[in-house]
Amino acid sequence: MISCDQALDIVCAHKWVPLNANVPLRAALGRRLGSDIKAAWDSPSFDNSAMDGYAVGSLDGPWTLAGTVGAGDTQLEIGIRQAVRIFTGAILPKGAVAVIPQEQSSVDGVMLTVTGVKEGAHIRFKGEEFRAGSLLFSAGATVSPPMISALASQGLDCVPVQTRPKVAILSTGSELLPAGAASESGKIFESNSVAIDSIFSLWGCSATISRVADDLPSTIASLETLLLDHDVLVTIGGVSVGDFDFVRTAAKELGFEEHVSGVATKPGKPFVFGTREDGKTWFGLPGNPMSAIVTGCLFGAAFLGEDLRFRPLPLAHDFDRKPGREEFFPARVKSGKLFLNAPVGSHATTSLALASGLARVDAHSEHFAEGAIISYAEFPWRSGL
Repeated sequence: MISCDQALDIVCAHKWVPLNANVPLRAALGRRLGSDIKAAWDSPSFDNSAMDGYAVGSLDGPWTLAGTVGAGDTQLEIGIRQAVRIFTGAILPKGAVAVIPQEQSSVDGVMLTVTGVKEGAHIRFKGEEFRAGSLLFSAGATVSPPMISALASQGLDCVPVQTRPKVAILSTGSELLPAGAASESGKIFESNSVAIDSIFSLWGCSATISRVADDLPSTIASLETLLLDHDVLVTIGGVSVGDFDFVRTAAKELGFEEHVSGVATKPGKPFVFGTREDGKTWFGLPGNPMSAIVTGCLFGAAFLGEDLRFRPLPLAHDFDRKPGREEFFPARVKSGKLFLNAPVGSHATTSLALASGLARVDAHSEHFAEGAIISYAEFPWRSGL
């Protein structure tokens, strides 16, 4: 069994190497840009009014009203002591030196009067945000809603993004029932696959979900079929040493070499990671929900280059634990201090659902006093978008 850091290094050594693909802008949310994006146009692309009001051709009035210009209208031209009614976003007339807000204006017939006009007031000047050819966003940046707005403002309907692997999630266990089925004695509703699918989807991966009973021939057949059309195989359960744990045997039968066979962490000890000569990758996650989610976050992030970022925070309360393995606790942050959610066990997920991230505790420490510094990382669904 190896340490978590050693396992992370191994996964990183085999991490996904993306290519570039153009996708519709609306489908780019959460994806990483595949190349730098430079501005095609100045922003704003023309001088325009920042207010509803009057564009004036000189700083001194009064001004004679000479027309109206709204957003989308063609450009007018005004002379000294002339003014036009103008609306927010409308192109500034040639000769205009300022815009007077409507609420500061006094109009009598066709005459506008006001004092104290400042040159350039309430004008959005061409290129004041950025110039054509300037760098907007760098390759690798995660596409966010404001970024989509900025890209759309440049007239882009597609953007280059880094490709993501096609993921197949296979949940194993004869005791599992699909959501919506009638309950049965001795069986439980399967919940891991949708959780792992949700995590990978946050990183832009598309995934399929399937289940298989605890049977070696069925497991081999399921894995073989999924590997035809997927880059990454994520199995859940069946990787421990029980009599009904067939996944590792099936994976070996299909040509996978195990690079990680157990990690000295709690939860997540039975985690397995392997690759095949054809480039296929296999994550063998433990079957307990907390173990599956924690290992899915840690090692899935490392594989995709989305490493969880741990930072030091002071503990908000005293805490004791049994030493022996490095441990990850569901945690939340309040007023800059870290609160640990005591888990019921690796079979339970409510403490994860109420947490904002993971606290990482070293293997040998037993007692932590209030104020002790603990490593903490936000979950990808809290920090990734």
